[in-house]
Amino acid sequence: MRLATDHEIIGVFGSAELCDICGVGYSAIANWKKKGIPQNRRLQIAVAHPRKLVTDDEGYAYWIEESEFEPPDWVPWHWWMTYLHVRQRCNLGVEDDRLQAVVDALEEIRQAGGDVALALRYASTRRLSIPVEVERK
Repeated sequence: MRLATDHEIIGVFGSAELCDICGVGYSAIANWKKKGIPQNRRLQIAVAHPRKLVTDDEGYAYWIEESEFEPPDWVPWHWWMTYLHVRQRCNLGVEDDRLQAVVDALEEIRQAGGDVALALRYASTRRLSIPVEVERK
């Protein structure tokens, strides 16, 4: 991942789309070009485009590396995207072979009767390169 500058964000998404996403007028976008995009607006943009942009706890925006890897339908989409964001923030890589190893581990968890969503959530919060089976207490 690399840091997304405010000028890049405005250039990639365009003024019209940013107005729609954030519910502001064109004058606000012009002001952002001079003074920067407010943190809460960066978050709105990231939420509207979860495959392109992510924000960290301090409000900095990062471009998400493009990944063509599609997980199987049984993998919970929300937790998969969360896990991908963590992998990128921790420089764990999103290459197809690495993501296939993650899916293989999730398949083992699923076949053992484990909760795939819980495993991805645990791996995200612990910044694990490969999810492990977790039991609820």
